[in-house]
Amino acid sequence: ACAGSRILTGVLDPGRALSLTDADGVTLAQAWRRDGRDPAALGPDPQALSRIAAYVELHVEQGLALALDPDDEPDLTDPTRAVAIGTEIWPHGRWQIDLRGEANHAGTTRLEDRNDAMLRFAGVVAAARVAAREQGCLATIGKIVARPNAVNAIAETVTTWLDARGADADAVHRVVDAIREEIDLDGGTVNEVSWTPATPFDVPLRDRLAQLLPDAPLLATGAGHDAGILANAGVPTAMLFVRNPTGISHAPAEFAEPDDCYRGVSALAAVIAELEHDLGARGVGLRPGLDRWNLDVDGRPLQRLHDHEDDQQHEEHVDHRRHVDVGGDVAASARGHRHGYFSSDMRPPLRSVIATSTRAPARRAIS
Repeated sequence: ACAGSRILTGVLDPGRALSLTDADGVTLAQAWRRDGRDPAALGPDPQALSRIAAYVELHVEQGLALALDPDDEPDLTDPTRAVAIGTEIWPHGRWQIDLRGEANHAGTTRLEDRNDAMLRFAGVVAAARVAAREQGCLATIGKIVARPNAVNAIAETVTTWLDARGADADAVHRVVDAIREEIDLDGGTVNEVSWTPATPFDVPLRDRLAQLLPDAPLLATGAGHDAGILANAGVPTAMLFVRNPTGISHAPAEFAEPDDCYRGVSALAAVIAELEHDLGARGVGLRPGLDRWNLDVDGRPLQRLHDHEDDQQHEEHVDHRRHVDVGGDVAASARGHRHGYFSSDMRPPLRSVIATSTRAPARRAIS
């Protein structure tokens, strides 16, 4: 996950990244060569990072926090809950768990004679759920490798992975400790694969978003994002979350209403305009004369504005238009109004405000 930002910042080793394979066994290096790219060019880019003045990520909410009112009742009509401002990414980690048993035949081994690693695995899943409830955390076991992995064989070994997250890092570690105690009785092992402490987003940038969206809820998230990778690399970072009526993520039922998407895009464009204004005040010039697109959040489609004379028709609606490079798109917006302008010009200025609208159609997301 977040391979692009992890490679950019040096968190993910290029050699490791190039060796990753897809479901067909094709490595990233092979895919790059097939696309006419040089795998040797993959790696950290401090110069690119140094050009980023701020990063703002717009993302569908991966949960139901915005779709429920304070009494946990469904509420999809409150406009103040359409968009939330991110505060932090929870601490989270992954652990590999290895369990041992004894391989034997399913049809000839009495139940009382079995040493079944799969039964131990079932106990770990149950223990993880109990410990997570007790500690107010989230614990998930979603991947398993059993050996010999045959229908008619008792499992000799099971390797599985625990994903644990929560608002309190100590509570997350207590969940892992509870599982370790369960496993130690049978000679199993628990080994940490990765651990990421809480990642707070930039407070001044978050406060600026709060000024633009004074009624927006503040929301911490348990999901990882490119914004978190860049925040840990020292980039001022913020996130906006758009209400998800289903609360489902990483599945086809993930959804956001068009009106809520428009509210999110409008908020993103507004904060970009504010940030670009700051860049201009510091004497950092952005290139004029870029092709622009008009996005009306009332629901009308994108419309190309071919020259600056076309802007006259919008003057009664838009004041203080600002241009800002968003890492492949150029956005401009009227502060407090409802129009944004996007360009496909790809050349970054000396200093950029990077914005991404995750899982939005058509436009290129920057990670």
